[in-house]
Amino acid sequence: MSEAINDFTPLFNYFHDAENLKIFTTEELHTFQSEKKTLTLKKGDNILEEGHAANGVYLVESGTAKLYK
Repeated sequence: MSEAINDFTPLFNYFHDAENLKIFTTEELHTFQSEKKTLTLKKGDNILEEGHAANGVYLVESGTAKLYK
């Protein structure tokens, strides 16, 4: 079993650094921007459920997320 990742700060920083985003085309960046959604969840709310496909990439900007199985 792989080690759990508890600190996503590097991933958050990666997507907020313009230098890293240069790998994407202008069209791809526009698509990301137009598809971006902000969700505000309360404690106990589900982001997604086991067995269901994710419909995007989720970045938790503040708070914590727990994995339940």
